[in-house]
Amino acid sequence: MQNTPTPDGDSDSITIDGVTGYGIAQWTSQNRQQGLHDQAVAAGVQDSDLAIQLGFLYEEAQGIWEELKQQPDAAAATLFFHKEFERSNDGPEKLQVRVGFANSILAQFGSNSGTSTVGSGGGCGNGTLVAGDVKALAQQILDSPNISYDFGPNGAIAKQVEGLTRGEDPGKCGKPMSPIILGTILGLAQNHKVQISSLVRPGDSCGSPHADACAVDIDYFDGEGLNGSDTKSVELIKNILAIVPASQRLGFGTGKGLSLGEIGADSTRVEVFPDNPNHVHIDLRCR
Repeated sequence: MQNTPTPDGDSDSITIDGVTGYGIAQWTSQNRQQGLHDQAVAAGVQDSDLAIQLGFLYEEAQGIWEELKQQPDAAAATLFFHKEFERSNDGPEKLQVRVGFANSILAQFGSNSGTSTVGSGGGCGNGTLVAGDVKALAQQILDSPNISYDFGPNGAIAKQVEGLTRGEDPGKCGKPMSPIILGTILGLAQNHKVQISSLVRPGDSCGSPHADACAVDIDYFDGEGLNGSDTKSVELIKNILAIVPASQRLGFGTGKGLSLGEIGADSTRVEVFPDNPNHVHIDLRCR
């Protein structure tokens, strides 16, 4: 954040030319531009999607995070990150502008450093979207004490998550697992207990969200069973809306069916539809 306070008016699609800086880290080399674009395509979102860019940045900078966290203050962390990752042509004066941004952000958000999460939502117990590659996110899901699975830790859903940590593709439709879905599950689990009742369903027809690996069903939230339209289901949905970037369209299966007004959303971002009254279905409207 300290080195990239605002995007530079980027378009939704990156120009892969090895010249034009793009995105929050101003990716310029052709192989890095291509890497960002490939991750966006795999997730079914635009290159400008903030969660994808944060995840790609996190993945690229894996080798420096531990040393970055050891820096004594925001100024030192800013200069270290610039030297080891961004490596721009900025001189001393511009570097001090970066330090000023860092101190401003620290003053605004306090001492929330040291976390492994990044996100677009947050506040009021909503949690934040967790960025990273699919393998790393799946491992965090397995390690979380707040995430459980229908059929227990040895059931089919838990085995799917274990397979994701090994790079296995649980689907049959050629669609990689969505990191946004996994990051959303982890965002919920920062402050809540979540039980997953369905993730990837290879038996579904290609083109359906579960078969395309961009959906999850949740049947228990903070220990309470969900019917898709009860108070706890509405609370879950509102948490998800706060976690997932506003640019990402979502679909919710809500038991007997909820109205957009009941969840505080509008049709430009959200579609709601009836579903089995024993869970809340969440999917990305992108595939």
